[in-house]
Amino acid sequence: MKKNRAGRCKIHVDMVFLQSKQHHSTMRIKRTILLAVLLTAIATGAQNKRWENNFYLSTGFTNSYYGSDGDVAAWHLGYGLNYYFNDRWSVMPGIAWRAKYGLGYDGESSAECQWIDVPLLTQYHLGLKGQSRYGFVFEAGPVLSFLASNDYYYNDAIPTDPVNGAPEYKHFDLGLEPAVYFELKHWRWGLKYHVGLLNTKRLPGATDSYHYQDVTLVVNFHF
Repeated sequence: MKKNRAGRCKIHVDMVFLQSKQHHSTMRIKRTILLAVLLTAIATGAQNKRWENNFYLSTGFTNSYYGSDGDVAAWHLGYGLNYYFNDRWSVMPGIAWRAKYGLGYDGESSAECQWIDVPLLTQYHLGLKGQSRYGFVFEAGPVLSFLASNDYYYNDAIPTDPVNGAPEYKHFDLGLEPAVYFELKHWRWGLKYHVGLLNTKRLPGATDSYHYQDVTLVVNFHF
């Protein structure tokens, strides 16, 4: 009897052990399947969320919509990282160099001041067709601008004027940049308007204000 009981106990222990192994094996399979599903979902999401590099150059005309300081030309050179929410909507933060040029007394062009721009732009894409994209793109968003190179006052008629040597522009501006482009595969061509919302000019003892604006033609290469 003792021998039979021992045998039954051994069989019971073996069955419990086998059931335990099967349970752990089932759990491992479930975890593997769950992990595979999660990885598939992540991979699918990563494919649907598209990143795009943008390099652009633009040039055009500049002035202030309150008064004028004689500067006539503007340049933009920048990079943007575009994130697509879907085929239509994307958002593009970036960084850019911007300068405005004027003509000196000798007729030569010189950079009056330069900024580092940090735009955060939203884009709406029309006419997309698979990977061969073409159609119009509408863009707009705020731009934070930080002065990188200043100009200084100098009165030739009064060399002892206390204003001489004072910086001409303030160190920060907040602007908006609406634009429209035509897109063909990896290229965009368009028109962009930059408008400053703040008075950026230091005018000691004066009440005039200077709000930067420019209109430029843009060429953009993206991939």
